[in-house]
Amino acid sequence: FGALMDSLAEQGLADDTIVVFLSDHGDNLGSHGLFNKDSLIEESVRIPLIVHDPRGGPPVNDTTHVASIIDVMPTVLEPAGLPVPDCVQGRSLASIVHGGDDTRNVPGAFIETGPMMGVRTPTHCYGMGYDEQSRCPREDDPWFYDLTRDPLQAHNLAGTDTQRGTEHTLRQTLLAWDQSTPWLQAP
Repeated sequence: FGALMDSLAEQGLADDTIVVFLSDHGDNLGSHGLFNKDSLIEESVRIPLIVHDPRGGPPVNDTTHVASIIDVMPTVLEPAGLPVPDCVQGRSLASIVHGGDDTRNVPGAFIETGPMMGVRTPTHCYGMGYDEQSRCPREDDPWFYDLTRDPLQAHNLAGTDTQRGTEHTLRQTLLAWDQSTPWLQAP
C-alpha cells in the first residue's frame, strides 16, 4: 500500500486519486478446525478495508462500523460527485472515511458463504444455514455470537436465554434480508 501511494505521489496523482484496498474474503487456515471460507467465523468474513481519499482529513481507524464490499462503489462515487444507481444495495462510507458517523441506521453487513447466511454487526454475528437446492433458510443449527465478550466465537448463544432480544432482532433482520434479496431466489 505504501509503495502504491509513493508511486501515485511520484506521478503527481496522489491528490486526485481515491485508493481502496480490500480482500474478497478471509480464510480460516485451521481456526476452529476449518479451512477455506465456508463459515461465518471471523477469520472467513472479516477482511481489510482501507480507503484513502486525499480530500479527507487525518487518517481514521474506525472499528465501530461494519462495512461490506458492496459499499465500495458508492463510497468512491459519492466523493467523485457521481450518482449512485438506485439498484445498488451498498451505501457510501464517505462520511466514515472522513471521520464522521454513519447516520443511515444500517443493521449490519450481510454475509453469504458456503451454505450459510448471516448478519454481522459491530458487536454480534447471527447466522443460519440455507438449503442449497431450494435456497430457503434452515431453522436447524443457528449461530449467534457476542463478539465483544467472545471474539473467538467459542460459545454459540443461539437458543439460550442469553441476549434473547438481540438474537431475535438479528434473526428477523436476516430473514427480512432473505425475503428481499434476489440472489436467494431459486434458479
